[in-house]
Amino acid sequence: MKLFRSHRADYRDGEQLRDFVYVKDACQVCMFLMQHRKSSGLYNLGSGKARTFLDLVRATFKAMDRPENITFIDTWPISGTSTSTSPRLGWRNSSVSDTIGRSPPWKRAFRIT
Repeated sequence: MKLFRSHRADYRDGEQLRDFVYVKDACQVCMFLMQHRKSSGLYNLGSGKARTFLDLVRATFKAMDRPENITFIDTWPISGTSTSTSPRLGWRNSSVSDTIGRSPPWKRAFRIT
């Protein structure tokens, strides 16, 4: 497994912290909110506990019953905006108008008004 080296002196390689959320948990919260929402708004879903990338990778190797094989690689330069990587990756951000246009059939399927 390749992890990015830290580019900050206050974090050792692999010790960068994130609040990882299991994708099925995120889906369950979305379904719950669609069926039981009391108010509209933006929700920040998190576990409330930041873990290191090393924690995640070590748990993955353990779950696969495989020996740890972790190396660290340099990060590529980032210009400061997420859209700057889009052309290089061959990916295009969805615009708000595009995503709003996709919503009505989906909302009708779940009887959301």
